[in-house]
Amino acid sequence: VLLQIGGPSDLSLVRSSTVRHQVYFSLDGAVSAGVPSIQGELEHLPLQAECVDVVLLVHALSCTQDPRRVLSQLYTALRPGGQLLILGFNPWSLWGLSRFFSHQDGFPWAGRFHSAWQIRRDLRAIQYQLIAAHTFCFHRPSNRNTTWSSAQVTETLGSLLLPGCGGVYMILAQKEAAGMMPLADAWAVRKKNAMMADWAKSSAQRNVQ
Repeated sequence: VLLQIGGPSDLSLVRSSTVRHQVYFSLDGAVSAGVPSIQGELEHLPLQAECVDVVLLVHALSCTQDPRRVLSQLYTALRPGGQLLILGFNPWSLWGLSRFFSHQDGFPWAGRFHSAWQIRRDLRAIQYQLIAAHTFCFHRPSNRNTTWSSAQVTETLGSLLLPGCGGVYMILAQKEAAGMMPLADAWAVRKKNAMMADWAKSSAQRNVQ
């Protein structure tokens, strides 16, 4: 089961996913016809333990003052090995500055901009395994259309010069399965085993000679 919380209610963001069963969790009552949907509160997710394979949080954490509580509930709901993908607005960016000086009440300015550092800290505290983190949208927010070429230049320069200052961050985390070995440790074990195999092979050749 793939669960999307927030974002387009038509599940267009996850349409290409290979996960067969997809469900939309609505925070504001908005749903799309023909889409399996759940309505509820973010701080009180009506989910059973280990019932979800993938969770996509689309700027949903901006609706809560306690993101760790939400992430903890999702950890319980994820099956061992399940993954969590988080999209959030970065307060340390041009978007964050625009929110600070903006007097607008609409999305996304009315929400809370939790930093990627805070979210990563909460994920580690809950025992998630962090897989990847990235920021993008380095241009300032504007109602005017931006040409594709200028957007590409801005994104390229931003990722090279200020890689942590994009307006939006994406964090991928995983609930470790029982007995699962972290990727770094697994790589170290494979390297050690390969070295031992090479040593054993060379030792055997010396004995033959």
